[in-house]
Amino acid sequence: MKQLGLEIPEILIPASHVDVHKWGVIACDQFTQNESYWKNLYEEIGDAPSTLKMILPEFFLNQPDVLQRQKNTVKAMKEYLAGDVFAPAIKSMLFVERTTPYGRTRKGIIAAIDLEEYEFSSNSKSKIRPTEAVITERLPPRKEIRINAPLEIPHILLLANDKDNLLFSAAEKAASGNPIFQVNLTANSGTYTGWKIESLEELQQVGENLSHNENFFLAVGDGNHSLAAAKAVWEMKKQSGEPSSSPFRYALVEIVNIFDPGLVFEPIHRVIFHCQGENIFNFLSDSLKSRIYQKETAESMMDFVNEHPSSFALIYEKNGKKQFYCFLTEGTNLLVAELQSALDDFLRQECGEIDFIHGEKELLSLHGDDTVAFFLPPINKDTFFETINERGSLPRKSFSLGQPEEKRFYFECRRLK
Repeated sequence: MKQLGLEIPEILIPASHVDVHKWGVIACDQFTQNESYWKNLYEEIGDAPSTLKMILPEFFLNQPDVLQRQKNTVKAMKEYLAGDVFAPAIKSMLFVERTTPYGRTRKGIIAAIDLEEYEFSSNSKSKIRPTEAVITERLPPRKEIRINAPLEIPHILLLANDKDNLLFSAAEKAASGNPIFQVNLTANSGTYTGWKIESLEELQQVGENLSHNENFFLAVGDGNHSLAAAKAVWEMKKQSGEPSSSPFRYALVEIVNIFDPGLVFEPIHRVIFHCQGENIFNFLSDSLKSRIYQKETAESMMDFVNEHPSSFALIYEKNGKKQFYCFLTEGTNLLVAELQSALDDFLRQECGEIDFIHGEKELLSLHGDDTVAFFLPPINKDTFFETINERGSLPRKSFSLGQPEEKRFYFECRRLK
């Protein structure tokens, strides 16, 4: 599979006596404004071994105890490695299946990627490419964690341009026997099942054929900054004389087929705190060439945006009542790129703080006189690879793979030291 930039990893999963239901938890960049989600999760897991102890949810990044939390993640990793938490390492790729609370099922392949075959510049032409712009200012804390951590616990999802399902059907066929784990996930988020891939011969042949794809085959779907940090750390270590066989040269990922019917592209919405709705309404009215429609309900607003890929909605409160405005742009550029550029201009001129929200329910739950929300349409996955190949990376936080509960859960680990 080297022709696709893939390697066979040594994977660590929890030992048979560990409660796998409490072991796996949602990606750290979910529910960033939902304190109750994380509070309930900590209460449910309690003292049980869990990947929750080895990650830092982004909700806590602005808390006063964030540095202690970072130290605790590394401490937990070392304790788990020294104890009897992990089963013996499995040198294999895995075939995995995820069901979600939305009635969808997607299939994936757990593998390592060679970071020599990945480049995160916006105009990358590498075998494995970014899909969204990497904000370099966000890399230092992630790099520090990776340098000090004895384990990696990834939530990285790579998208495969496998329209004929060649790679994934071969992987499913090669995954023989009983599953090595079956998990009912926390917070009623579905199930996760994994099988060891016993034979790589057919995958090798498929990989050789797919490596001649006219554009490229693998792109980052989730975990964009985590993978960029892994690449940056490897470049640092390589320059300091780290051997080419170093575990830091590789990163553990899950690969999913962009054409899997169980994989749904969802927009990532925006919210700006500490600003007035009418101010940003006036700014966007002047800066964007748009037709503006006022809607009476959230449902009619969402229907309009979902039917018009070049539109977005602005939501704010006036006299205690939510106002819904749909902006239909001329559609000369990718909508998310046009809107994000305008919001960046607004924030340079006015006070305010932006955040990115997964899921319409989370977005619509936000309220306040100084809170302005933006509801965005999804991106068309049928032309996704073509778009990346032609224009390079999309703006940050352009899309999401499914609803928040459908995100990848931390489960598999790999040693770095």
